[in-house]
Amino acid sequence: MPHPGRLEDGREYAYVETRTVANCDRQELGAAEVRYVGANQEVLRKIEPTDPQQLNFMKASAGNLKRFVISVCNLELRGLGGASLERRWIHYLENESGALYFDSAGIRAIKPYQRVHVRLYYLGGAQLPNGQKVDLSEADWIIDCRNKRGAIATEAKIRVRDGQREVVDWIKADAKEMRFAVPTPGTLPALFTESLCGGELTR
Repeated sequence: MPHPGRLEDGREYAYVETRTVANCDRQELGAAEVRYVGANQEVLRKIEPTDPQQLNFMKASAGNLKRFVISVCNLELRGLGGASLERRWIHYLENESGALYFDSAGIRAIKPYQRVHVRLYYLGGAQLPNGQKVDLSEADWIIDCRNKRGAIATEAKIRVRDGQREVVDWIKADAKEMRFAVPTPGTLPALFTESLCGGELTR
């Protein structure tokens, strides 16, 4: 999480990474590891509990922490196979209809565009035109920062059943026929485009 500061020895860190354990029954979080990371991605300090069996759990009663527990326990970040474990998902933003995540390790420059892997979890679910219910979509977006436009390169509409994914719809656009459009102002894609093109998102 972005949280710049200074360690006791004077070294400055850019952000803090935390490996957490969630107790879904009690809606609690425990820190299994805390890393203070410098601007050049160097881990300046790492803190781990001396006894992993004695984690200090805290109640996630409100705000981002509570939302994070919900996202983990309600399978927003699971159920997509082994490849999902290799991604560094960051919860970017949400509104009343959805929560948008992006893979911070998956942002690539493809001049003159930016390619980013995203996941949109439909809060309360969604429905395709054929009536099929879906829980989330996972997609590769191509962003044209010069014109603040975006296009979908690939997208999978996914239903999660018993912790496993079921792809109910899949699209892959032809590179020569990719349709770029300016996202509607105020929507999650529009806000994400502004942040990405403004250099605010971690690679």
